[in-house]
Amino acid sequence: MTAEEKEVRQYCLQRPLQRPLTNWGSALCQVAVYVSVSVITFLLLRYITRLLKWDLMESPTSIAWILLLIVLLDGRRIGVLLVRLYQHYASESMRRRCVCKPTCSEYALLALDKYCWPRALYKILYRLRYGCQGHYHIDYP
Repeated sequence: MTAEEKEVRQYCLQRPLQRPLTNWGSALCQVAVYVSVSVITFLLLRYITRLLKWDLMESPTSIAWILLLIVLLDGRRIGVLLVRLYQHYASESMRRRCVCKPTCSEYALLALDKYCWPRALYKILYRLRYGCQGHYHIDYP
């Protein structure tokens, strides 16, 4: 076992796990704000298209595209929220399975900070599928 593998093995098995605090009141408030902004944006777009006499907002497909656009604009924040919830609620044995430094959840947060969220999502999924197999190693995004 190389010195790097020993260092990463010790990091993965001995480090204290971060458990982000979960404040349900704050989380519900953020979700309420997100939904409110989405609805207001949707209603504004609907009003503007009616003023311009466009029929874009009358079909369910158009409504779905608008809602998808809203999610696309806020994907990074949604990703960070999901990773933090995983870090808070996943069992210790589940979180210690990763054989990389940084761990998979830390890698996800780093990738979401460094890249736009679609590319970060690709890198995260690739890391989960192929990157954390076999021996201990260092793998930064």
